Amino acid sequence: MTRSNFSVGKFLFVICVASLLAPLAAAAQSATELGAPPKLIVGGGFVDDKLPAMEQEQASRVEALSQERTRYKSGKDMAPAAEPAAKGPTKMEQVEMSLEEVPVTEGVDLTTEALDNKFFRDISRQENLTFQEVFETAGSLQTDVQSIGEIIDGEPSNQVTFSMKDVVYINRGTANGITSGMKFAVLKKGRNSVYHPVSGSYLGNMVTFEGLLEVLESNVKVSKAKVIRSYNVLERGDLITPYEKPLLPSFDPDTPVLDKDINGYIIQARDPKAGMSKGDVVYIDVGSEEGVEVSDIFNVIDNRSVVRNDGKTVEGIPKIIGKVKVISIGENTSTAIIIASKSAMYSGDKIEFSPN
Repeated sequence: MTRSNFSVGKFLFVICVASLLAPLAAAAQSATELGAPPKLIVGGGFVDDKLPAMEQEQASRVEALSQERTRYKSGKDMAPAAEPAAKGPTKMEQVEMSLEEVPVTEGVDLTTEALDNKFFRDISRQENLTFQEVFETAGSLQTDVQSIGEIIDGEPSNQVTFSMKDVVYINRGTANGITSGMKFAVLKKGRNSVYHPVSGSYLGNMVTFEGLLEVLESNVKVSKAKVIRSYNVLERGDLITPYEKPLLPSFDPDTPVLDKDINGYIIQARDPKAGMSKGDVVYIDVGSEEGVEVSDIFNVIDNRSVVRNDGKTVEGIPKIIGKVKVISIGENTSTAIIIASKSAMYSGDKIEFSPN
């Protein structure tokens, strides 16, 4: 490069720098004239342009913090402290509260004096006196046996007694309204009349339920039937009567028992035997006319005579040797079951009503 060329380049550089510095110098001069030093901020412009707004914002923040500090110290405008949770009632207190809410009503008087027969006859309170089979076959003493006919024959003809599934013939047919499917109870009337063991008076005959027949077919005067139940052997001459299942007697064991002045005697047992004991069915000489009711209990008294060492017979001391409970009643006689026995009982032993 020649000297002349270098001089020209230098001159051009100086001109460029001067053109760049000229605006800065003018700004510095105007700032000097206003008396405030120029301050540059990043992004262009001077601090002086935004200072008033910044100072006002800072002052507002300071004042807000000061007011917040004052409220905190004085406790004003602060949220009230949360109250402790209320303590619930204990389990015992809850039970007592629930009892207090239950309305008090007048109760039912369950004393013996306040209860009537309707209460004690409630089916839900009843207990059966005995089993169905025992009740049906217990029998009774009757002076007038009600029947509509009798067994007159059977198959085969040479058969003397009949039992379950055997075929028999009865002396009643369509002329008497008999139709197939009808059922008849078979009654056996004791051959011997029954007399009172003490007074000797006639009491009737023992009648027992021995079996059940179902009619298979009917002619005008005779019907063919099948034995569908038998408690004992059936024979020609046994009586028949329309069958209705007897209602099993029941009672409420809590029923108050009124004392009764009823005394009598054991007549005999259903099954012939010398001495009677617990479980045997017996007949006694008191019934509805004397005030006897189903479920009544009687003490059995041993009043038999005894023999002294000198051979004399004297009356012994009365002793309770057992109890009987009534399961069915007639007018002047009743059927009972021996429910307790200390020793053998016999026809003619005394009985007396027992309230317990």
